[in-house]
Amino acid sequence: RGRMARLFVLRSFSAAAVILRVRAWRGRSILMIWSENLVREKAIEERKRPLRMPERLSPSAVTAFSECEQWFLYRYIWKLPEPPSPELERGILVHKVLEEIYSKDKKDRTIETAHSMFRSYWTEERQTKRELLFDMDLQKEREWGLNGLRMLDNYFILENPQNMDDDTIFARERWVRCNKVNLPASLPSPLTVLGKIDRLDTTDQGTLCVVDYKTGSAPTQTKYSKPFIEKMQNQAFFQLFFYAWLLEQEHFSVSQLKIIYLGGQQGGFIDQRVSLSDDLKNVEDTLLQTWTKIFHLISANQPLAFKGCTRSFCNCRLYKSLIFSPSELKQEHHEE
Repeated sequence: RGRMARLFVLRSFSAAAVILRVRAWRGRSILMIWSENLVREKAIEERKRPLRMPERLSPSAVTAFSECEQWFLYRYIWKLPEPPSPELERGILVHKVLEEIYSKDKKDRTIETAHSMFRSYWTEERQTKRELLFDMDLQKEREWGLNGLRMLDNYFILENPQNMDDDTIFARERWVRCNKVNLPASLPSPLTVLGKIDRLDTTDQGTLCVVDYKTGSAPTQTKYSKPFIEKMQNQAFFQLFFYAWLLEQEHFSVSQLKIIYLGGQQGGFIDQRVSLSDDLKNVEDTLLQTWTKIFHLISANQPLAFKGCTRSFCNCRLYKSLIFSPSELKQEHHEE
């Protein structure tokens, strides 16, 4: 553990950074106040213009709209700034390591190399992303880094990169894109759909397997009910079905989907699916339904018509309180 953690026990702050990190106002960090001000400023500018259709849809955008229309508005149409997320940054670094590890010779694809890459990437990033450090003291940053190294440990338990032949990996971090033009005349066309696939492998049958890394824990490792776990699994695989559908538009044949979960104290987990036909048919229907609903909301040009959600971790309620006046919110409540 000591060798793994060396990078994360060294740390320096300017005097100004220390002051910003420890100051608080009514229990809220300076980082949160800073983020809220950015949201307000950008929202003021956006509200001066009519609502406009998004330029494209991705799997994450479609999922966001189905879970919280209001957050979709803030993130994908108004593109409001979001608070810096250490968890997101860690996930990006882990993904970067798992992409670049396969560019090395087989003999160098070791866990020690992966750890070294993670440390090196974070050393570079932390120089330009000081805002991530505002709410992390030395111990928190160390734990943050160790969790990233633990995700890489879990990956090497599940897959050994030294055993992967170069011709098995078809592509890494590959963008897929489609301009869907056969839409009803009432809808704006074309609908641009795109996504970025973590890894594509070739199968023994000459088809493709879509591989996705997730830095969270597998739903099966949770204590939730079986129906809720199945719902979470289906949501996770929707993204991969989306990718498979896009690849088929490029005339590739996809026969397998694989999610590699890297999180959890009990090690990682691999979830796979091989029967795709029915689910691929549903992707296009979901795209059309989502595009239609978005178009109707945009046409109404009423931002508060985008429905929020009740999830505790979603920022939709916070952003709504920052963007809209009390009288607007009161009117919305009255109309409901």
